[in-house]
Amino acid sequence: MVKNAVSQLPVLDGKRIIGTVTEECIIRNLVNLSEKKVENIMEPPLPTVSEDTGTDLVHGVLEMNPGVLVIRKRQLVGIITRSDLLKTIE
Repeated sequence: MVKNAVSQLPVLDGKRIIGTVTEECIIRNLVNLSEKKVENIMEPPLPTVSEDTGTDLVHGVLEMNPGVLVIRKRQLVGIITRSDLLKTIE
């Protein structure tokens, strides 16, 4: 059982977003994963939107990306994923 169902995580250097670790990153690097550094398996950062961005735009961004980071005053405050959108139509 997956406790928190997390499929991607932003990687931060202080407050600066420098990358993303996804399920795919982990699967591709399963061999000796515990010996690898995050910087060696991470992907580029997910796109960002401000917290007042409309849902139509977020939907469009999610068509091309597994998630989108939500920013308030240049600080990360959340993430919206494709599965989050699916939960809204249940």
